Amino acid sequence: MADLEGVPAPWRVWLKGWTRKLFLRMRSVARHPVLISSTTAPFEAERAVLHTTLRGLDGVESVAFEHEGIRGRSPHEASVAYVDAAALIIALVGGGHGSVGDNTGGKSYTQLEAERAALAKKRVLVYVRVPEGHDGTYQDCVTTDWERDLLGTIEARGFSSADELAPMVISDVANTLRLTSSIAFWKQALFATLLLVVIGFSLPNTLTCGGAPTTGVDTSGIE
Repeated sequence: MADLEGVPAPWRVWLKGWTRKLFLRMRSVARHPVLISSTTAPFEAERAVLHTTLRGLDGVESVAFEHEGIRGRSPHEASVAYVDAAALIIALVGGGHGSVGDNTGGKSYTQLEAERAALAKKRVLVYVRVPEGHDGTYQDCVTTDWERDLLGTIEARGFSSADELAPMVISDVANTLRLTSSIAFWKQALFATLLLVVIGFSLPNTLTCGGAPTTGVDTSGIE
């Protein structure tokens, strides 16, 4: 394995520090913000159960509007910020149009979150409240056009109670984030490998492989 004895001091210090930071970063458990998006009052029980349950998952940071607040921003700005920061969005539909704020063009905050998520190409898991004994389609369980549009683009799962929803969401979130983390890990590993290769080629006369540093000068015949 190549050592760094022949590498100039500034490069050596930088390489050692950068390698250590990358190693620690790749070993650490990333915190994935998961946003719970829905109308609030109709899904009060479900939101409370999901928020508590998600907080118990390693590497997951549960984000819910009623817990995070607007932090000095308008509700609209806060909604956009939470969507943009989310690694994954849980959308609960079937609760109606939702609250409409100022300067939203008649759209509810929940609708704006769904539209923002689609624009930002966020991963969204959709769950539809289905009444007990319902034998129709998911589309029959929603009352707004934006909910129907959402169900037309993303595969959804149905639930009838918070107790039924929670284990379903936990399994889906764990599987989704596990795949996302694996992809991110290999991207970081590939980047690190390519960077070290580039550095190795840029310092061909200073890197050593257990021997003395090479200088590029022919010393044959010199006593």
